Amino acid sequence: MLCWYALYTKPFKEFQVAEILEGKGVEVFLPTIRVWKARLRREKQEPFFPCYLFARFDIEALGPSLIQWTPGLKRVVGFDGQWTVVPDAVIEYIKTRIQEVNEKGFGGVMPGERVKIVKGPLKGLEAVFEAPLPAAQRVRVLLEFLGSLRRCEIPADWIERIK
Repeated sequence: MLCWYALYTKPFKEFQVAEILEGKGVEVFLPTIRVWKARLRREKQEPFFPCYLFARFDIEALGPSLIQWTPGLKRVVGFDGQWTVVPDAVIEYIKTRIQEVNEKGFGGVMPGERVKIVKGPLKGLEAVFEAPLPAAQRVRVLLEFLGSLRRCEIPADWIERIK
């Protein structure tokens, strides 16, 4: 029976593991989001869950060794020696949410838009949304402080788009 499993990879090997498994005919889901890389001066796709991806396969038909010995893979997530099945509904929810983030930005905010900080010690200040940060419910904003823009990382629910 086809089931989804969470795979734990070595750091920065998510794309490699996904490519190898796809080459073996395994259905793979690697949730990625667009992240602005200032150093590169462009957007880049990064895993939403660093070191994790999902694969759908029939363990009995495929055999566990085909998956376990994939270069770059540390292990299949599980407990007490049993691989844990990820429900289809969870995968669909993640796919939907990732699509929303990639289309609308984090919380419907796109890079470059003005936002207001509504919680925390910076409450009431205005900023420019720069980018969502992978794997955390955090965002990077630019605050004007003493005549220059400063980067600041804050929880995503602390900001609101200025209408």
